[in-house]
Amino acid sequence: MGDPRPDELLEECGRLFWRVNAAVAWTDGLADDVQAKTCSREGKAAWKAARPFREQVATEDAAAGFFKVRARRRNPVVTASGSGWDLVEYDGLKDELDTEHGIPTLPPTLGWRSRRGPHMVFRTPAGETPVKIQVDESGVTVVSDGYLAAAPSWRREHDIVYELNGTRELAQLPPETRTLLLGRGARKRSETRRRFAEGDRIPKGDRNLGLFWLAVDLLREDVSTKEVLTRTLRAAREQCDPPLEERRAREQVRGAVKFVREHPTETQRARAGARRILDEHRAGRTRRTTTEKPTLWLPFADVHLSGPPRSLWKGKVPLRAVTLLAGRPKLGKSLFTIWLAAQLSRGLLEGSFYEQPARTLIIAAEDPPDPIVKGRLIAASADQAMVGTLAIKTVKTANDRLCDGLGGLGGLDGAGAFARRVTIPDEYGLLEEIVVENELALVVLDPINSFITAKVDAHRDAEVRRVLDPLAHLAARRDFAALAVVHLNRRSDTDVLNRITGSGAYGGSARSILTFGRHPDDDAQRVVAAEGNWQKQARSELFELREVIVFPDAPSDEQTQPALVHIGSTELESSDLIDTFDDERGALEEAKDYLLGELAGGPVPVADLRRGAEANGISWRTVERAKKLLGVEARRISSATGPRGSGRWEWFLELQEEQDE
Repeated sequence: MGDPRPDELLEECGRLFWRVNAAVAWTDGLADDVQAKTCSREGKAAWKAARPFREQVATEDAAAGFFKVRARRRNPVVTASGSGWDLVEYDGLKDELDTEHGIPTLPPTLGWRSRRGPHMVFRTPAGETPVKIQVDESGVTVVSDGYLAAAPSWRREHDIVYELNGTRELAQLPPETRTLLLGRGARKRSETRRRFAEGDRIPKGDRNLGLFWLAVDLLREDVSTKEVLTRTLRAAREQCDPPLEERRAREQVRGAVKFVREHPTETQRARAGARRILDEHRAGRTRRTTTEKPTLWLPFADVHLSGPPRSLWKGKVPLRAVTLLAGRPKLGKSLFTIWLAAQLSRGLLEGSFYEQPARTLIIAAEDPPDPIVKGRLIAASADQAMVGTLAIKTVKTANDRLCDGLGGLGGLDGAGAFARRVTIPDEYGLLEEIVVENELALVVLDPINSFITAKVDAHRDAEVRRVLDPLAHLAARRDFAALAVVHLNRRSDTDVLNRITGSGAYGGSARSILTFGRHPDDDAQRVVAAEGNWQKQARSELFELREVIVFPDAPSDEQTQPALVHIGSTELESSDLIDTFDDERGALEEAKDYLLGELAGGPVPVADLRRGAEANGISWRTVERAKKLLGVEARRISSATGPRGSGRWEWFLELQEEQDE
């Protein structure tokens, strides 16, 4: 059968590709879509080396003639990633797939259509990496490279291979839509990895993805490449349904080797740096520093404007930033974080960017997951599958390895999971991995002081910024909200910034500060007021404290757990809440809370404790009384260089020492 395409169509395509500067390669010959994909996969189209069309021809008119002649002999392969485009490819009816996966309407843009479904390309936002997003019955898959075997309107006897459709202009995906699609892809990637690890059969459409991440996990465990290939081929035969051919499985291993080499973990990066320094010393070389200065000028004309600031809750908890939740102990700050997570888990959080249910990670130092946090989630009517804590869980996999992961609070029932702490800033890499793999919208550190490494003095501004600034950067980079719980000290100042326990840098590093306190006229009500509010909704939020039956079979006085219920708004401000804090707990109780918070992470030098007590308006005599009541131990750390008997004193909780052992 002859080529039915008119010259005018091919010339139009050449002009179009030249105008949008598409990166184009060519197959060895005309083919249907099956043959075209085979050529591409075997590298015959050299699509990864595709050149932008304006580098191949000098003018639009020349591009029209060039394309007309070349497209009669070969299929053009448009490399979306090389063109700087995001590619959204549907394998099925677009409307049905959008409805099934909750994908909003995509803007009109340049596209093609195959017999499987439409292929749409969008301008990649400045500073972002182009991605290919595959939408089919099994879900949304995101990969780093994308190409289109685009033979415009090339008709065979029964089918269209590819034809141009849509507009002739490139649109850009709305930021929230792009984020949603990438999130759907991350969720499917995580689910596929989990299923492979648990030995499930992986259907067609997920096989390449599952084998790739299986190989990545093995390589990052320092398994030899030969053994990785052996295990991957076995999984391709035994776990893929239908089995994946050996050639395709080997491709995934090659891709995994390259990925691991180009994306080392923090541990691998540190080891490589240590090996490099050691090799230089052995060779008698010293590290050379360059005198070249990097270009630091970035005009705002080149800064991508993604849209207005986004909020997790009514402008009071911004996304991509750190929010502080400040209040006196024992009033219910943790109940507010649970209310926030519960509402988010069911997609009911008013004034939120997230209209659908989203996930929260709660890392609590003062309340155990079972029964306190889980019981309070039940009282707050949370979807427990959407709320988790940081856990270490033994997972029976093909490799029988010990994995770190996000343990849902609904699974902490003796099934091998137990809550763990996180040390910041040392373990921000672990936190980032969990945020990405589980598509977290909110991360709660309650209270943040309990997780700060002992190497950081929480009462020095510069050292606190070493903790909070990286957290803010992580939240911005991974598009989630960080909520850090802090306590207020006993000073008489009504400015919440001056009342936060520890350094003033806490307030300076946060974009929003929430003050949590008791309503001055009603002991059963709580108020959340916002400082540094970057949205227009300035009214404070009003909650009622209620008891909800969670353990109906327990004795009557043990059946309930407290929960907050949002009942409206109020004109009260943070200064009104601070004024309501009384001294009923006494200076001694304040000192005990201070010591418990400071020593929760391990031994602390006495000099640092003195400085912190002074900053919080607590007398040292009262701190020493609290030390005796709590059973705090003291020991001298000898100096290796000073005279005999010199060194520093530090305090520690014996209970903490036992837990560490």
